[in-house]
Amino acid sequence: MAMASSDAELERLIQRDIERALKISERKALEDMFEAVGRFYASGDPKKYQRTGALMNTPKTRNINNNSFEAYLDDSGHYTTGKRPSMGQVLELTNEGSLPGFRPAVGASGYWSIATKKIQADFEIAMSQFFTKGGG
Repeated sequence: MAMASSDAELERLIQRDIERALKISERKALEDMFEAVGRFYASGDPKKYQRTGALMNTPKTRNINNNSFEAYLDDSGHYTTGKRPSMGQVLELTNEGSLPGFRPAVGASGYWSIATKKIQADFEIAMSQFFTKGGG
């Protein structure tokens, strides 16, 4: 463990470790989201519609600054099949399991809740690699 010889050096060392932990967390968050969306697809094949696979393109992360990032499902697209729902509608339908005016989606709903819990746990693990809880 590096020892700081001044407040400025201590701040630099802490910032460096925060950035390292966040890079690990951001990479893991993307993996967690892809895994959760993949579970949706793995839990059944629809008989009344054809899957486009577009949902697998929605997991994204975005670096906000050196101290934070955002993990999200990109809702900017539109489907070109069926009722041509917005990606926002598709995300709601697939995650909640139903949406007025649409047939239920075939797949394991609730994936976003699962992903966010996993992202939080992975964030805590990444931070603990660089920082320990003080006692006293």
